[in-house]
Amino acid sequence: MRQLSDLLFHTKDGQFSCRAAGICLWDGKVLLQKPDDDPCFAFPGGHVVFGETHEQALCREFLEETGIVVSVGSLQWAGELFLRWNGVLCHQLCRYYRVTPRPGFPVAGSFPSREKENIRFYWVPLQEAAGLNLPPVQTAQWLLELDGTVRTFVYREP
Repeated sequence: MRQLSDLLFHTKDGQFSCRAAGICLWDGKVLLQKPDDDPCFAFPGGHVVFGETHEQALCREFLEETGIVVSVGSLQWAGELFLRWNGVLCHQLCRYYRVTPRPGFPVAGSFPSREKENIRFYWVPLQEAAGLNLPPVQTAQWLLELDGTVRTFVYREP
C-alpha cells in the first residue's frame, strides 16, 4: 500500500501546510508542545495527510507523538497563519478542535515526543498560558472562553 503525503507543499516563495491542532484540557491544564529550538508554544497536532480528515489526523498525530488516545470533539477555531517555520515563510491553514484524552495518562510536568526528538509536551495551568509565547496573542484568553462559538482568525508573525 502506498504511503500518502502530508498536505505540505513547497514553492519557490515558501511553503503551504494544512494542519490540525488539538485543544486538550484536563484538570485545569492545557497540553502544549514546544520545539527545543523555538521560543513559541503550539497546540499538539500535525499535518493532515492527503485523503484524511482533520479529526483522523488529530487522532493519529496524538497517538504517534504523545501515546495519548483522544476522541475529537467540536471545532473551536479556524486560523490562517503566516509565519516562519524552519526559517522558511509558511502559509498555513489550521483547524483547532477540542480533544478529550482517554483516562490513564500523566497530567503533570513535561514529556518528550515519541516521534520527534526536539519536541517536548507540557501540561500548563490555564492561568499560566497568558505568560507564554503562544500565537496568536489572544489564544490564552480564548482558552478561558471556550463556549462552542467557532472563532476564525488570521495571524501574521511580527
